[in-house]
Amino acid sequence: MMENVIVVILVIIPGVWSGDWKVNLDDQCALKGTSVVMNCTYDYYSSSSVASIEWLKWVHDSGNWRWVYVTSPDPGHFRYQDNNWKNCALRINAVQKADAGKYCFGFRTRYSHWIRKSAYLSITELTAVVKPASVTEGEEVHLSCEWNCSSSHPSVVWFRDEQPIWKSVFQATAKDAGWYSCAAQGSEASRSAPVALNVQYSPKEVTLSLSPSAIIKGSSVDFTCSSDANPVVTQSGYSVYKDGQLTSTGQNHTIANIQPAHSGQYYCQAQNGISVSKSPEVNLDVKYLPVNVSVSMDPVNEGGSVNLTCSSDANPEAHTFTWYWRAAAPESSSVLLEASGQVLSLSPVQESQPGLYLCQAGNTLGGNNSTELLLEMKMSLTELNNLYLPVMAGVGVTLLLAPLVALLWCWNKKQADKQQTVIKSRLSRRGSSSSAIEMQNNALYDNPRVFSPSLPPPETAQEIPHYTAKPHHTGPQVQNNALYDNPRVFSPSLPPPETAQEIPHYTAKPHHTGPQGEEEAIIYSSVMIKPRNKASPKHHTSNSQALQDNRPNSGDTDVIYSNVAQFS
Repeated sequence: MMENVIVVILVIIPGVWSGDWKVNLDDQCALKGTSVVMNCTYDYYSSSSVASIEWLKWVHDSGNWRWVYVTSPDPGHFRYQDNNWKNCALRINAVQKADAGKYCFGFRTRYSHWIRKSAYLSITELTAVVKPASVTEGEEVHLSCEWNCSSSHPSVVWFRDEQPIWKSVFQATAKDAGWYSCAAQGSEASRSAPVALNVQYSPKEVTLSLSPSAIIKGSSVDFTCSSDANPVVTQSGYSVYKDGQLTSTGQNHTIANIQPAHSGQYYCQAQNGISVSKSPEVNLDVKYLPVNVSVSMDPVNEGGSVNLTCSSDANPEAHTFTWYWRAAAPESSSVLLEASGQVLSLSPVQESQPGLYLCQAGNTLGGNNSTELLLEMKMSLTELNNLYLPVMAGVGVTLLLAPLVALLWCWNKKQADKQQTVIKSRLSRRGSSSSAIEMQNNALYDNPRVFSPSLPPPETAQEIPHYTAKPHHTGPQVQNNALYDNPRVFSPSLPPPETAQEIPHYTAKPHHTGPQGEEEAIIYSSVMIKPRNKASPKHHTSNSQALQDNRPNSGDTDVIYSNVAQFS
């Protein structure tokens, strides 16, 4: 009976004579970087008091496993939350992988031994998931953050390339490509491993650059294409176009000797398999000195005005013009005119101003000269009339007189022919009445000719024109006239004639009176050269004497003489 009573008493008064001496501690998990509280409670008799408590961790140290106090390595990392009323919770701040392991809590009272219990703390990390990991621009992307700890349900924040983002679902664009990571809110410093999102897109920001920026004729110019694309544009994916026409392929293009013909609108086209894009057009403007410089002018009238215009092909356009003038003579030098501007005005035009004009056109690169332009004075219509009217009048008079002159010439010709016919008729009648001796005497006068050593003797009598000559004396002597038969110019380089037969015979007609008493018109010539040898040839004695009697000056040793007379 007493035993039953005692039992009842123990039940009615718990903690005094009865109670649980225990520790409640379970396994837990925590996210890396977060703070975790290991929930722990313990129980003991209320009549007892706690003498000491401890938290231990099972660690591997120096090749051995042993229990160590958790507060010893880092008191700030661990925090015991004992409120002295059966709460033995342990807070671990910013847990790391090294915090994972087996933990033990124990206590003892004054009247009992140690009561301990252990539990395992696992540390897990967040895992970022991007679905799909590779997309084409415009497709939808989903972000999720996963972990293996069911006891933790933190709020998650996202980062792209270390920058926070606020959406976990979005339409992918080129700028969305990058590295994504997640973290528990409040523990942003501890993030998941980053995961890449690959967004493929067509070439963007396609550009064409030219080097150098100032392009001068004859220089070398480099063309370079660039773009932002995924996948990246390869060398063969670039093309350069000029005015819509393909110029070259490849990312780089060079023109070694740039010319004005290369000027135009250029752009670069890029393609990467997603689509094709092109750059904005770039204007290639080739600069060059003035070329094809020329001078043009208006018609010139004396007393009027004329404008000389200088033109050229240049880039940039010519803005300076210098004028030069020189006379048309080749040896004259150029003179700088005090004039500038594209148009040179001469008003009024002076007689001293015609000549050669030259223009020099220049731009910022330099200058070139034109070819010389000859400025000539043109007469006015009145002056032309004054000049040409007398000439035309003279021509008209000439044309009117020409028929009269022709008629007069024809009439004179007929008269001369008639007179010649009469003379021939008279000569014919006289010849028939002359004696044979007289014909023989006159035969030698038919064709007198002056010989020269440089001329050959005549071959026939027909070669020598017939002239009539009158001897210096008259008489029946035939021999006295022999020396007049053949006048000859003797030269000192030629020997004198040996005989009379050596002298070619030419006939001359002696002067005589016609049967009707009319004196014939006779022209005669007598030429004689006496040899230097004073001795006369034997067979010419009598003839030489006769010749000397009739010479104008018989005292001369060498005489060339000629007498010409006309009788009517």
